Amino acid sequence: MAEVETRFAHNDKRRELFNALEKVISILRQCNCPEVYLDSSFITVKDEPDDYDLCFEPRGIVATDRFRQFLEEYKKNKEKYLGDIFVHMPEPPYQMNLIEFWQKDTRQDDVIKGILRIDLRLEDDAQK
Repeated sequence: MAEVETRFAHNDKRRELFNALEKVISILRQCNCPEVYLDSSFITVKDEPDDYDLCFEPRGIVATDRFRQFLEEYKKNKEKYLGDIFVHMPEPPYQMNLIEFWQKDTRQDDVIKGILRIDLRLEDDAQK
């Protein structure tokens, strides 16, 4: 997260989005989420990004009270955390792997583009 902060939280709007993102990461880290992926205008050079898109890996999550509350308020999360938050569910019946989808710019004939992967286990190790 320190790298994300250094690279992307360089003005007031980006700092606001980063602070909201940190709250989501804190909730996910506490419930043992192994990794998240970031996409959207936040991880571009755009001065005033609209939001961020986050997709989290549910494998290994322990349903803490804070995580349950986070899920119960899911429809309010965009307003509260300033980003779109998704669960990584690439298997049927969902049939959409956001991580793969986000790596193609559909506005430019599916040109391959990057997204960010944050390994929350590494973040935990760094804090110990």
